[in-house]
Amino acid sequence: MKNKSIMRFAALLLSLLMAASSMAACSDAGQSGSETKAPTDGTAADTSAVTDAETSTYDLLSVPDANFDNYEFRMLAWSISGYTIYEDLDSEGETGDLINDAVYRRNTRVEEDYGVTFTAEYMAHDKLNTIYQQFVRASDQDYDIVFPLPSAISTVLNANILYDMYQLPYINWDEPWWDQDSIKSLSLDGKLPMVNSDMTIMDNSGVACILFNHKLREKYQLGNLYELVQNNQWTFEKMEELCKDIKEDLNGDSKYDDNDLWGLLGSKDSNYYLLHAGGGRYADKDDSDMPMITFGDERTLNLAQDVLSITRADYFFDHHAFNGMDAMKEKMFSQDQGLFTTARMINVENLRNMDTDYGFLPMPKYETSQENYYHSVSVHKSTIMTIPKTIENPERTATVVSALAAASTETLQTAYYDYVLKEKYSRDVDSIQMLDIIFGSRVYDLGEFYSFGGLNGAYLGINTSKNDVASMYAKFEAKAQKDVEKLIENLQKNS
Repeated sequence: MKNKSIMRFAALLLSLLMAASSMAACSDAGQSGSETKAPTDGTAADTSAVTDAETSTYDLLSVPDANFDNYEFRMLAWSISGYTIYEDLDSEGETGDLINDAVYRRNTRVEEDYGVTFTAEYMAHDKLNTIYQQFVRASDQDYDIVFPLPSAISTVLNANILYDMYQLPYINWDEPWWDQDSIKSLSLDGKLPMVNSDMTIMDNSGVACILFNHKLREKYQLGNLYELVQNNQWTFEKMEELCKDIKEDLNGDSKYDDNDLWGLLGSKDSNYYLLHAGGGRYADKDDSDMPMITFGDERTLNLAQDVLSITRADYFFDHHAFNGMDAMKEKMFSQDQGLFTTARMINVENLRNMDTDYGFLPMPKYETSQENYYHSVSVHKSTIMTIPKTIENPERTATVVSALAAASTETLQTAYYDYVLKEKYSRDVDSIQMLDIIFGSRVYDLGEFYSFGGLNGAYLGINTSKNDVASMYAKFEAKAQKDVEKLIENLQKNS
């Protein structure tokens, strides 16, 4: 079922496709590898198309007019040395960099309309969690909004320091700049402690997908892979069928490693990409909006075991098993050493110089009867917005975050799609349709955000053990259930 967010993505993608048909193809230069700030080498000329929208979603804002007397609105976000991130919260001025300039124009508009100034600070994720708890417990308001790293957010979620955003005035959560998937999945007990919106593109960066190598597709005569998606034939079984005979000892040393050719490149993260792709979750919610473990359901256990038939297969390369990072897998794919690779969108940043054309595919369905494709929003590489309990003026906070989110739709988000789709990611028209499917079916798993019993970590590491999924779950079930009960108790105590 499509929601407003999906329709907005489709509209953006259609407009970009129409614009692309009238433009000459261009190439961009850059270097592979992780950087603290994601490279954005669009020019000032490229940005004009995203500033002059005739119809602005910003005009749909339901907040009242206000002037906050030059209030400094302070934002805090996570950072990890060596990770590629977009610094998409604040900008000191236009530089000709497409993303930076979109952030600057967005912030300037909101600053002028509402009488605020913006500052943003990036901090190591573990330090951020400590600072966050300290200033809230001291009843201080050091920051107005905070973006923790989702994989490390459980400490602040369980510390009772987050504002229930459903209590903010003015906000209509059905407005198109709010991520409906995050609202639906991450509310608890009728409260909304965290949410994503158009305000940031870091959540886009963490979305999972499949890439395929066109040269190898042609070499192995695999036909039109896009038609598999269009004809509802892109499943686990079909991907295994295509991969099973693809493995070559390229250097002739009689061992298989990162110097050789594989059917599917991945990592231990591929376990949960595929779990989510098949409709499985570590945890979900009951009819009372309370958390519950769902990993132990019969279908999910079977799905999780079948995932292992892929990630333990002879054709699957796990860079973690070779003590490698994402860069190892990216290098291999760029050198035509993998037919397919699992990836997050941020990883594709490092394929810009790849000579061989590649295409996008959704994560496969578990079975053809599955209604939708599903795509993990990685808790390791994305972000999530929270508001500290100590905000002194909820009306101001609601107004400013709404204005920022609404102003981002035709600035930051359009710049992201324009730059990413036309200049870096898409190498053919069909990939744009695939990206529409991918971004329109994002998964936020409560079991990853709260890490109940360490169940999610155990499933990530199961490839290197001989355990089956049922025995692994039996070992962690009691602790996971206990963590859920503790969270429910905490929710009820603070309701």
